[in-house]
Amino acid sequence: MDYTENIHLPQWVKSDRIMMDDFNEAMDTLDNSLYALQLTANYAKNTAAAAQTLGIKAYSPDNPPFHCGSYTGSANDSPLDIIFSKQPKFLIICGMESTVSYTDSSSYDRYFCATGGTVLSDRVELTKYGFRVYPRGTGHGNFPDLNEKGRVYNYIAFL
Repeated sequence: MDYTENIHLPQWVKSDRIMMDDFNEAMDTLDNSLYALQLTANYAKNTAAAAQTLGIKAYSPDNPPFHCGSYTGSANDSPLDIIFSKQPKFLIICGMESTVSYTDSSSYDRYFCATGGTVLSDRVELTKYGFRVYPRGTGHGNFPDLNEKGRVYNYIAFL
């Protein structure tokens, strides 16, 4: 007797003696497998319903768990706010590009920073709907400079 690959159901060949016990065992296997699938489907349905009740949207290409983008530093005396639909849980900012022309190449810093909320709170703040970067020298520290005029910053915010 041969058996199926996935749930080991009997597959008789012409020379096999057909036994009632083989049929009963196969039916038990099918019953248990279908019941396990039913439990899994019900769990998924209940989880989706609970998430919908809480207003949680499932991941999809239209609703990713992150937001990528860039901004150009303004370096005025006010903080610069980057806005999206909700507060990020973790943020990475990279200041590798620049449209600023430097005469002293040592002043061209290449860096990145990461924060989960309190780290670098004097330079970047996670807000209810995005994040805020503070200008250098405004009582919020100097480095890293996350709002240098003309510098392009790339970021990824995990929501």
